[in-house]
Amino acid sequence: MTSHVDAETLALSAEGLLDEEDERSVQEHVQECETCTAQAAELSDVSRVLAEVSAAPLPEDTARGIDEALRAEAESDGPAAREPEESSSSAVPPSPVPVTPLRHKSGLARWMPYIAAAAAAVFVVGGGIAIARGMMPTTAPDGNSPHDSSNSSSAQNGPDAAAAYQAVLVESGTSYTENRFDSQAAHVLEASGVASESDDAAEENTLATPQEVPTNVPSCAQEIDQQQDTGAPELVDLARFQGEDAWVMYYASAPSADADNPPAVYEVLILPTECGSGSATPETETTIPAP
Repeated sequence: MTSHVDAETLALSAEGLLDEEDERSVQEHVQECETCTAQAAELSDVSRVLAEVSAAPLPEDTARGIDEALRAEAESDGPAAREPEESSSSAVPPSPVPVTPLRHKSGLARWMPYIAAAAAAVFVVGGGIAIARGMMPTTAPDGNSPHDSSNSSSAQNGPDAAAAYQAVLVESGTSYTENRFDSQAAHVLEASGVASESDDAAEENTLATPQEVPTNVPSCAQEIDQQQDTGAPELVDLARFQGEDAWVMYYASAPSADADNPPAVYEVLILPTECGSGSATPETETTIPAP
């Protein structure tokens, strides 16, 4: 294989749907191609996340449309199959029909766009969008970061609210340490503009936005939420801790109900980059007041 493996073939490989020869050929290429290796990893991660999301029932109109299409196809094939065959010694033998390889006749390839679209729909309806979209960079081309702190708890209020939620993803360049954790976290939080109540809070972000998001950051946030019921983070800093790469996630905590105007506080967790693959134990954590 001299060129890149197409996404459709990589998706079939991820699902174990290729025959032995094709699978071996794909794996040989992937081992030597960084681009295809990264794409195959992303497709495998999507399959895993989709498997964890409960599938919502199809809308009535969609289900009815599928039933009608299948019924119409069955009826169109029916009469031809029931027509009696005329037997005659003088009948002209039918002309040869071109043979199409079974692999192409199966139609799997032509259905792949629809399968992908259906998977995406299930992912959205199932609630996974709160994590997947929340972890994407939100900085616009002009440098602004559209963020509304009032949405911090809305990610748990259903698919529609989740779709509107977006976390701020930054790369502050901070090398967090145990003894300076609180002050470093407070500085990053203030520089991000996340906790600002100003109408121009998005423009207050002075931190860099990473060009790429590690593929397991969303699943890491999901694991933490499942273990500690944290909800989705408002801010994620791709940084370092004690000399190692780490993800620092900031969660807004609800203020006390018996105080007049209590300051908001943030729970800050430092997580290893292995988080998201079953290892979601924070390296350390702290609570800091909002700026």
